[in-house]
Amino acid sequence: MGARQDRFDEWVEAGLLETSTADALRAYEAGHGRDAVAPVLREGAASTEPEAERADRGPVRGLVGEILGYLGAVLAITAISFIVSQTWPSISTPGRVALVAGLTAIVAVAGVVGTRSPQDPAQRLASVLLFSTVVCFGWLAWVSVDAAGLRDEVAGLWTFVAAGAVACIIYVWRRRALAELALLAATVGIAATTIEILNATDGMIPGLVIGAVGAAWLGLGVARIVTPSHPALVAGGLVLLFAVNTITSTDGTRGLALSVGVLLAIAMLTLAVMRRELLVLMIPGGIGLLSMMPQLIEHYVGGAVATWTAVLATGVALIVVAVRMLRGPRPD
Repeated sequence: MGARQDRFDEWVEAGLLETSTADALRAYEAGHGRDAVAPVLREGAASTEPEAERADRGPVRGLVGEILGYLGAVLAITAISFIVSQTWPSISTPGRVALVAGLTAIVAVAGVVGTRSPQDPAQRLASVLLFSTVVCFGWLAWVSVDAAGLRDEVAGLWTFVAAGAVACIIYVWRRRALAELALLAATVGIAATTIEILNATDGMIPGLVIGAVGAAWLGLGVARIVTPSHPALVAGGLVLLFAVNTITSTDGTRGLALSVGVLLAIAMLTLAVMRRELLVLMIPGGIGLLSMMPQLIEHYVGGAVATWTAVLATGVALIVVAVRMLRGPRPD
């Protein structure tokens, strides 16, 4: 019984058992006369110690493998960039296509193999490799259509379409942040190149189209249709505010665009405060407010001193709001 007592106390101290659970087990074993239980458990625990040590080494090996994978990727990309820059003009068109296709296949296979490991570092490395696969497919599409003699805008459209298709497949297969961001980037690229092909680059049209893409992505993130939602919220919000900021270059609509941008930024900050699951909207909302508020004040107020005085007042107001939000209830 003494052996069992010592062992139960040890498990309690190690945090494996609650004191009440240990007492219940002790009473149960005493009532059933199983005096040999503790020595048996001790032998079992001793026999599993090497397995525990191996389990502890697993995450370390995975992290080291992830770091080595990133270092290898950096070295490989650097070497390939140098070799291609030196030899690309002298390579024939079929040779270029074969070279890029081979590189794409290697990266894609490495990414797929990485997904088979259950360790988190391997999964992160696989996500990076699959993101690189999207880029490589876009490069392959560009080389292929460029060989056909298409103009740059059309070649760019096919590049983004190919990259978007691959990103969509990877995202449906693995709903990870990098695949989601690759899909958004391809969608924005398709929208931008389509605008160029249609020769609709003047006025507010580019900003409105890109802004619609960002707003749609933001809405899908809020509705949790696009998951994980946090990257969708941040990326969609930034694309939306970037699009609004491009409209400000037009003199006739600058004031209106800046006002809309500031209101959108405030709306994002408000949603972040009111709904805990939308807290990451603080990122695009804060960036938008910091970038557009000074421009808005300068547009309507004019003069450097008056502008920065208004910015100061806005900053102080935000600090006051933050202090009131963070102040806890007073003790009785």
